[in-house]
Formats: sequence, C-alpha cells, structure tokens
Amino acid sequence: MGRLSTTWADGNYMRNFFGVTAAQSAASGYAAYGATSGLKDISLSLGVQYQLTQNWLVSTNLRFTQLLSSAKDSPLSFADRSVMGMAMVGYRF
Repeated sequence: MGRLSTTWADGNYMRNFFGVTAAQSAASGYAAYGATSGLKDISLSLGVQYQLTQNWLVSTNLRFTQLLSSAKDSPLSFADRSVMGMAMVGYRF
C-alpha cells in the first residue's frame, strides 16, 4: 500500500516551528528568519501488512518526507529530508 501526502501550514504554525525572531537570533546566533504559510512538506509512505494466521499479523511501513518552502529554508532545519521505518507485530482477539 502506498500513499502520497502533503501538509499545508498557516503562518502562525510556520513562525512557531521554523521562524527565528530578532531576540531569538541575538540569543542563539541563528539568523533571523520569517517563515510564511504554505506547503510544509510532501511525504511518500509505503507499507505492507501480512496476515500470518487468523490472529497474528506483521506490518512494515517506510516513510520518506521532504520539507518544502519556508520549512526547508529555515536556519532551524538541519536536514530537509527524513526517512522513518516501522515494523509491527499484532494479535487480534
């Protein structure tokens, strides 16, 4: 199973998570940065689920995310790409 998704964020969210105010810049050494609203990221997820028995199943998921626009250009973003993997074993009662 695969899924392609994107996240749009308003200016308030982007400023809180990716912006750097003048006061923060003076205290941290990071350049001041005014993040704006827009597409924050795009993600591609790929997953597989397999039913071992009537009750047991295993599942894996791999997700690749690319930051976009203001989020990508922020001095707080050390990497503009991330990969996350997950494996799960489940039991159904």
